[in-house]
Order: sequence, then C-alpha cells, then structure tokens
Amino acid sequence: MSILSSEQVLRREAIRRRLQGERRVDICRDLGRSLPWFDKWWAAYRRNPQTDLTDQSRADQVNV
Repeated sequence: MSILSSEQVLRREAIRRRLQGERRVDICRDLGRSLPWFDKWWAAYRRNPQTDLTDQSRADQVNV
C-alpha cells in the first residue's frame, strides 16, 4: 500500500478536475499552483495514465 504525498493528492485532484472538463486556469487558481505546474503533470498523465504522479529525480543517472 502506497501513502500519497500532499503534492500527489493535489496532482491527482488537478487531473481529475481536468478530465471532468474544468479549465486549467480555474484548477490552478483553486489549487494555488501555476499553469506550468499543471502542464507538467497533465503531460505526465497523458504519456502514461497509470502514472502515480511522483517526482522523478533530476540527478544524472550513473551507468554501472
């Protein structure tokens, strides 16, 4: 069982509302987030609807 972070809960809420047809500007205003934030997570959802919307490391990956 996975415990969701508060950010994951906000991301899921944003996606749920967009899927219901709400405008992204309204979603961002209500959630206190920016349009680029929304666009990032909407794109992640569109690439993979099964995503858990977790942050991905930006660190360089070391090939062993």
